[in-house]
Amino acid sequence: MEIRWFKGKRCIYLYQNGQVTEGRGYEGRVSLFTHKLQKGNVSLRLRHTHRSDSGRYRCVVTHGEHKVTTNVMDFTVSDPYPASRESECHIPTL
Repeated sequence: MEIRWFKGKRCIYLYQNGQVTEGRGYEGRVSLFTHKLQKGNVSLRLRHTHRSDSGRYRCVVTHGEHKVTTNVMDFTVSDPYPASRESECHIPTL
């Protein structure tokens, strides 16, 4: 199974057969709920959010010869938390 999360046209997260590649600037800030993948949950977890994280996100899942793309989701960060505090958001798939 391959799961790709994009912000705009840029791939920020790739999960491929248990291996993970995080996009530049997203290292240590993005993850999936891997324990929920078997139930079809491919939501993206984004930590330590910044205003620059605002934008359009979409997910593409490929399993065998099947490929599913989610609708584009707009995500807005209005007030980032102080650096000393962890913020987290979940961008769900539809």
